[in-house]
Amino acid sequence: MKQSYRAYVEMTLGMFISGSAVVVGKIVVIDMPIFLFQIYSLAIALIFSGMILLCRKEGSSVVQLSKKNLVVLFFQALMGTFLYRVFLLYGLRFTSARESGAILSTIPAVIALLSWIFLKEKIRSNTIWGIFFSILGIIVFNFTTSSTDIALSYRLFGNLLVFFAVLGESLFTFLRKKLSPVPSPLVSTFMVSFYGFMLALPLALYEQYHFNLSSLTYKHYFAILYYGAFVTVLSFSLWFAGISKVSGSTAGAYYGIFPISVFLLSYFILGEPIYLKHIVGLLFIVSSIILLSKQSTVKDIQIASHPETHKDK
Repeated sequence: MKQSYRAYVEMTLGMFISGSAVVVGKIVVIDMPIFLFQIYSLAIALIFSGMILLCRKEGSSVVQLSKKNLVVLFFQALMGTFLYRVFLLYGLRFTSARESGAILSTIPAVIALLSWIFLKEKIRSNTIWGIFFSILGIIVFNFTTSSTDIALSYRLFGNLLVFFAVLGESLFTFLRKKLSPVPSPLVSTFMVSFYGFMLALPLALYEQYHFNLSSLTYKHYFAILYYGAFVTVLSFSLWFAGISKVSGSTAGAYYGIFPISVFLLSYFILGEPIYLKHIVGLLFIVSSIILLSKQSTVKDIQIASHPETHKDK
């Protein structure tokens, strides 16, 4: 297989698996405490990434991390793993997986806006249009009426929590720019998973004390395994393997696969209905992603982010 075609397949699979995380999360949060789910899935991620590091004989790379990089990776884990998952999973209790996926797809727009505000990066016309379409997509999703079992107040609260997850992911990106030298994707995955595990552990132990594990079924255990091994490790590896072979603008367009993945899986697995407003909102957001992928700064954004939506998780 030609390298370019292989890259397209890797990025497509990586982003599609990332989208499935939202659907899996929606299934789990109904029955299982959030922090307990976090440590179980992150424990799986630690085991898998640790085994791969040992097989590749990269274990020494973890030990050789500088103090500065260890601190930066900790704050990355705080923003991009711990708080990201807390806001996303709690948000999924109040809103649909479909709308959560659309809001998470605005991450490139939020990063572009924050880069303009805090880093004084030059903003171009396509960036402005990209941000505008992204905002328009969110408005369409949140404030147009449709027959749904979820009250508007609950949806707005849930979507706000998911947007906080977007901010956590965006801050993760800024922090990654502070890493020097930048650790390998696998080393980053292992360390961020470790820090995320330790951050969630105290609250998870409290939840464990008050939770009856016998209430869990095979679908919950499958979700834990899937979230840890596939969403956290595999999608990350596929995404980074793919973007290393193509241009930044080409990789940027593949952000559009994330909401499509969520939409399809929400419909077929969760049975969430799709209305015309959702298709219109999705078109606005995908247009935003394509516009933002054309700017010169996008390559840095993609290399810095990770695919849970795009992720180092």
